[in-house]
Amino acid sequence: MNYIHSRKTSIQLYAEYYTNNNNFGQYYEYQDSIKFYDEIEASSLYYTYEDILTGQIDVELELSPQDHVYHYTKDQILNLNLVLNYEFRPGSNVYVVYSVYRDVVGKQMNSFSDFLNYTPHDDTDLSEVNFTQSLFLKMDYWFDF
Repeated sequence: MNYIHSRKTSIQLYAEYYTNNNNFGQYYEYQDSIKFYDEIEASSLYYTYEDILTGQIDVELELSPQDHVYHYTKDQILNLNLVLNYEFRPGSNVYVVYSVYRDVVGKQMNSFSDFLNYTPHDDTDLSEVNFTQSLFLKMDYWFDF
């Protein structure tokens, strides 16, 4: 969106909201000897890579989509930029840019307001929330030779 207030001032707003919720269903394990994928029950147990590295293979975990973020993506992103532009001289401008980025990974929200207000509830919630705000000042100046 672009709003021109006068010949010298304008306001631009850029907003992008993205949501993704993949659900691929059942787990499968490839059986190399018979070249076939066997279905694995969600209640099956498995070892993590870290357990094998540390030698703690007596620790077994239940399969969970939260442990496989790349296969069960739940992601929502908001990217917002607000630009104020003032032309103080022909061809020379001052820009003030306010930028907001918010990302929630690992949790599917039912509404936009839930997404904006979401915070992980406790230590067992494996979702991630990233939030950044930035303020920039840019100046263009054309020299007259």
